Amino acid sequence: MTLDDLNAEALEALVEALADLRHDLGKYVTFEVRFVGRDVDDESLRRALIADITRTRQRGAHQESAWQLWARMRPGVIGDDADVTEIDAAMVRLKAIDLATADRAQLDQAADEAVRIAGACRSLLQRAATRADALEG
Repeated sequence: MTLDDLNAEALEALVEALADLRHDLGKYVTFEVRFVGRDVDDESLRRALIADITRTRQRGAHQESAWQLWARMRPGVIGDDADVTEIDAAMVRLKAIDLATADRAQLDQAADEAVRIAGACRSLLQRAATRADALEG
């Protein structure tokens, strides 16, 4: 099912869930890297990526990685949506990278995957909100 298959009521509920997803995953999966930049030394980039990807959401002592957040928040009702499948694929590629031992090319790939995830979260929310507005009006 995709966004186009949902009625106004289902879209309204989904937009709220996608706003949370955009905030918890889409914003924080690239948070530290945005501050340090991509042209820093390998160890600085590694530390930023580890924070962004393996400790994406922190509440006290509780931490969730990007893939744990995605598993918990993934909008299953629209599992066939292009942005959802893009995030699924990016998570698989991201999880395969051992950030502790990654070389520069792998660190750059991890940063690229995180940017893809953030972009797909943003796109998914924007598309759902636009569709919900169109059905209301």
